[in-house]
Amino acid sequence: MKYLNGVYSQKFNRRHNRFGHVLQGRYKSLLVQREEQFLENCRYIVLNPVRAKIVKTPSEWKWSSYNATRGVSRCPPFLDAAFLLSQFSSSPSEARDIYRNFILAGIGMDSPLKTVKHQIFLGSDSFVQEAREKVCPKDGLQNVSGIQKGAGSPGLADLFKGEALYAKKIRNLRILDAFDRYGYTLREIGEHLDLNPNYLSSLLGKMRKT
Repeated sequence: MKYLNGVYSQKFNRRHNRFGHVLQGRYKSLLVQREEQFLENCRYIVLNPVRAKIVKTPSEWKWSSYNATRGVSRCPPFLDAAFLLSQFSSSPSEARDIYRNFILAGIGMDSPLKTVKHQIFLGSDSFVQEAREKVCPKDGLQNVSGIQKGAGSPGLADLFKGEALYAKKIRNLRILDAFDRYGYTLREIGEHLDLNPNYLSSLLGKMRKT
């Protein structure tokens, strides 16, 4: 990915007499908890051109894996369509039909990336807690973003357990910790505590003034 974003982009710009980013946005590599979340991400990827209003249906985007996966175009050697289809049915023809319906049903739905925690994990707080203990390094984090460093933080369920749920002063201090120290978003904290993110924003502003 470093080569693609660096050396390749520089060569591309020189060849086409242009400058700036060739590929927009940072590369994302997520650890997902369950098969449903894996499938949601597969659907999200092939619906990106539709979401961007470049095409009306995913089949119109010729650079997508969608047509190869549903069996209407040649499957390139690097694409493991069989694994994805096996998540829907053991029958290839039935799996392709279910896959097509699954993808089309996702048009207009929210992105699953909205629920990603620390830019790395897609799953419950307990999953994040278990996964971070296995995959997050203890040191060598100089080049890792603050949010991703927070992947080694306690889950929201641990932050707001016991007295933190009932003592407002303690709860508010934990909210400040969750946001400033551990990198949780106001939306994530609000969903966990059933509080409006706008209220949390106002609360944090008042706490920082005191």
